[in-house]
Amino acid sequence: MFSLRATLEVSEAKPYLGGWDLAICAGLVLQGVLYAQFAHYTSFNNGDSVRIKLFVAFLALLTTLRAIQYVTVMWVQNVTMLDNIEGAVHSVMTFWVSNTMTLTAAFISYYVQMFLCHRLWVISHNKYVVAVSLVFFVAALVSAIISACLEFSSSWTAFIDMIAAYIGLTLSGDLMLTGSTTFFLLRHYKNVIPRGPTASMLNSLLRITIQSATPAAVCACINFTVVLMASQGDITSAPLVLSCITNTVLPQLYAISAMWILNSRENMRAKAEAQDGPALETIDPKSRSAASQLESARARQSETLDSQETL
Repeated sequence: MFSLRATLEVSEAKPYLGGWDLAICAGLVLQGVLYAQFAHYTSFNNGDSVRIKLFVAFLALLTTLRAIQYVTVMWVQNVTMLDNIEGAVHSVMTFWVSNTMTLTAAFISYYVQMFLCHRLWVISHNKYVVAVSLVFFVAALVSAIISACLEFSSSWTAFIDMIAAYIGLTLSGDLMLTGSTTFFLLRHYKNVIPRGPTASMLNSLLRITIQSATPAAVCACINFTVVLMASQGDITSAPLVLSCITNTVLPQLYAISAMWILNSRENMRAKAEAQDGPALETIDPKSRSAASQLESARARQSETLDSQETL
């Protein structure tokens, strides 16, 4: 929505309005996917702690409110202003529901990012690495709040600058978070026998980490590129439409990644426990005997499995 205000006249806005409709439809489809994930979680994860259940419940509430925003904007654009293109463009620029879309997207993204930072802490126990990611995400949220204030005041040039800062910080934090999680999972993997059950679990975690992070990272890259183009005045309708779609579905992609991780835990545990052979015989050169190696291995396996409850 940011690029339309700064770069397009009303007569040029038709492709953007069509892209906005496509973006809302895509967001509603992803919301349906989320509802299926929420239903799966409530059916198969009754043993989770109250904290995780509250996280899922509040995530469902936030994404539902986001879906209500979608329907409201589409109704105004396609029903209330059906025969008035100029009025539809004006409503996109001034309607308070439209003006809060960026802010709600930032809050949902930040909420999921805090969950992923906690996951990184469980995996790494490195407060410095987690702190760097937190700094990026907190700064991104502050930028989004400032951009929302500028959006209501119609300060479009400053608004684009803050949106660029928000997306850039979010993208940097995502790359830092995903890279750090991948690094620590690979480091843990080196300490286990490749055919052991925990190796299987770490492989699954690594695969899910990359797969769940990729869609959101791609969307953030596209948004950042388009914002930079818009800030330089070098923009056409096609990138605007693409940016509109990716920017709209980004919060749902974050939420899907979180639910994907939560719903995959039981499958990972079952696959790990079904592996043949000893339970996570880790190589520990400093151990004094085979008995101490086995004891250390079992302790690490217990810690790894228990940590899944918080992932």
